[in-house]
Amino acid sequence: MTYCINPNCPEPHNPDEALFCRTCGFDLHLQGRYRVVGGLKTGGFSHTYEAVDRATPKVLKVLDLANFGRKGDREKALRLFDQEGRVLSELNHPGIPKVDATGHFTVTLPDGEGVLHCLVMQKMAGLNLEDWVADRGCGIDEGRAIAWLWQLIDILDAVHRQHFFHRDIKPSNIMLQPSGNLALIDFGSVRSITRTYLANIGHGLAGTAIVSKGYAPPEQENGWAVEQSDFFALGRTFVYLLTAEHPLTFYDAYTDELRWRSRAPQIGDDLADLVDRLMAHLPQQRPPSTAAIARELAEISSPGLTRGTTLQPTPSPQIELVGTLKGHRDAVWSVAIGPRSRFLVSASWDCTIQVWNLATGQRLRTLAGHQDAVWAIALSADGNTLVSTSSDRTVKIWHLPSGQLLRTLHGHRHWVTCVALSPDGATIASGSSDKTVKIWHLPTGKLLHTLQAHTYAVTCVAIAPDGHTLASGSGDKTIKFWDLRTGQLQRTLLAHSASVTCLCFSPDGRTLASGTVNKTLKLWDVTTGQRLHLLVGHSDKIWAVAIAPDGQTLIGASRDRTIECWDLSNGSLKAILNEHSGSVNAVAISEDGQLLASGSNDCTIKIWSLGG
Repeated sequence: MTYCINPNCPEPHNPDEALFCRTCGFDLHLQGRYRVVGGLKTGGFSHTYEAVDRATPKVLKVLDLANFGRKGDREKALRLFDQEGRVLSELNHPGIPKVDATGHFTVTLPDGEGVLHCLVMQKMAGLNLEDWVADRGCGIDEGRAIAWLWQLIDILDAVHRQHFFHRDIKPSNIMLQPSGNLALIDFGSVRSITRTYLANIGHGLAGTAIVSKGYAPPEQENGWAVEQSDFFALGRTFVYLLTAEHPLTFYDAYTDELRWRSRAPQIGDDLADLVDRLMAHLPQQRPPSTAAIARELAEISSPGLTRGTTLQPTPSPQIELVGTLKGHRDAVWSVAIGPRSRFLVSASWDCTIQVWNLATGQRLRTLAGHQDAVWAIALSADGNTLVSTSSDRTVKIWHLPSGQLLRTLHGHRHWVTCVALSPDGATIASGSSDKTVKIWHLPTGKLLHTLQAHTYAVTCVAIAPDGHTLASGSGDKTIKFWDLRTGQLQRTLLAHSASVTCLCFSPDGRTLASGTVNKTLKLWDVTTGQRLHLLVGHSDKIWAVAIAPDGQTLIGASRDRTIECWDLSNGSLKAILNEHSGSVNAVAISEDGQLLASGSNDCTIKIWSLGG
């Protein structure tokens, strides 16, 4: 069936093959490409339809200004409609629908009876959470609630970072996609956070009241809203998700309280307390930002160690220092162990890269090509190709057996601080203080993508073992996941309360470890973005992290001059290695899991036996 969107058409249903409405003659192929196949809903300022673009499902929103009698109402409706299209075009997040490049247009009705304003956007498949919970007939459990809250905070962070707030968060505006990920839809009420708007609030000048009863906060009912208004609606949304009942069911008019907690016995007090804080009566009583919510949620969701825990390492006599390599004249910031532990490569602030025989400790070769400090190196799986990055703003590719410089890549505008190489050796990811990550084709040196989403220096990058996902960490305190092939941003984690310094995927690619300047190590579920463990032991900034090939041991290196070895099966600290006399900046584990190499500000590389 093809549907005619002419509001004056008495019989809008047409056969699939029809080009024009058989009743009113209206063009059924909008812009020559979009065919409407049915209605979705009518509400607010517009009608929403299901459409197809050459078999690709789309959502079409249509505004008919004839529905508004007063000129002021028409102007306001058109302003909100146009604003939705503009906002969606500026937001880039997998949980937010994208607007087609040619999807904002007008069509004239037959006989000049009026103009329809149209907006075509990505269709987020799935079921909205209001219907999903209603079908189940019961509230969600704590695990699902935490996972969903993480996802929604991630989406809201993307909205708020672009200086918008949604103003209409509720279960019916959240889609559960077939992938299990959530999407936030209906940006028809979105508001830009401008100085003028905030000044109007300060002077008591109300704006447009957008109210969904039971979900909108008190200030929004009075015609104004702030970022924290979205948090109130988010809290009320979770009351519904946890109880399967509308929030106003629990409202006590005598005490002005929402007495909902007894209907959600499946969750703990910590999560319930957070939901209540989200719904505080005054905006200043709610969490101040998405980052603040993420920090609270992290403490609730982590089954691992928490801040303030006193740690004593379990004796681990099998870890033994077996050698020290000396030769660099400045701090060592990156190390890599070659296949079958035949050699080791180290990079230093002395502008050189050294290649060592691991069996004898002999220095085999010095690679001198960078004009400034060398920050990072990445070694191909066969040990033949080395990639290095430097404060000289370049990425260099070397043929390691001969020491020949194959190619120098230019493009970054500041220090190139980190590098990763895909498992197949074909793709390089480099991160820089210029806030970007660049993706290069190693065989040709061609720049494939420039990833621009971080708001501060990129400090670390890691590529998943399957070669499909790239993770990047930054001074902006976030971790971002990207599709390595397309360069598309997949997810942002509000990871830490301070700069992220290092990243490492587990061998199975399901877990990501991160370190930070605030002395903590965290482990994340790559699929859900949920934090799995918080490991607290170091007394200073953490500079490097590595996970053993068996996935059971995590190594952290710190400015406190120590290396910590953690048992990931139970979150216990197995050993503290303290032979370096300066900050430990780099660690690497051999492919058989038997050797650990560490690089330090004391200009040495130490080799450790990890035992069986």
